[in-house]
Formats: sequence, C-alpha cells, structure tokens
Amino acid sequence: MSPIVGQAILHFPDEFITSVTIANTESHTVAFLGTNDGSLKKVLLSGNEAFVYESIVIDKGNRLMPDTLISPDGEHIYVLSSSKISKVQVEHCSSYTNCSSCLDAKDPYCGWCSLEKR
Repeated sequence: MSPIVGQAILHFPDEFITSVTIANTESHTVAFLGTNDGSLKKVLLSGNEAFVYESIVIDKGNRLMPDTLISPDGEHIYVLSSSKISKVQVEHCSSYTNCSSCLDAKDPYCGWCSLEKR
C-alpha cells in the first residue's frame, strides 16, 4: 500500500484558518474559509489550484468559529464569531458594473449578460 500524500494549494502565512465550508455551483467548487482575525475568504477550487477571489471582514479582530453553514437555498452562508452571527450572501454580482469587472473578479457565482448589461 502507498501512503496518502497531500500538498497545500494555499498558504496564509499571517492568518490561521478557523473554519471551512464547501459549496458547489453548477461547475465549480468554492471554499469559504473563516480566519482568526474575523475575515471570510471565498476561494475558487479547481483541480490542484486555488484562487482567493474575495475576502470580507465579518467581525474584525474576532476569530470566526468552525460552525459555518450554507443556507438550504445556497444563497447565503451563516458565519459565527464570538460576538455575533452573520448572514452573508455567497455572491455580490450586482457590484459588477461592466463585463470586464465581472469577468476579472473570477467569481464563479457571477456571469455577464451582454443583452441585459448585468
């Protein structure tokens, strides 16, 4: 038998990951990573690569707890810290005002419709 071997695909030298929650879009896997300083990182996972495409401060300076949860409809993530519970949208597509900014964000939840210009 061969041993199982793993390799890190992301490294955060100045932060500790305190929670991990995974969601699947139609064709992508997204990891929501909570940190010791109160941030939530949205990470696109693809094969042996990972890309942090957004980081949101949830509760500055307060560690995010491991008990994060995706809502049943998949549109929100519930994030806990020592002082509050936050309901965060998994996407912020409305913040992109043109095709270029939408595509550059690499947010797997968003796409640009040329007909509707959104």
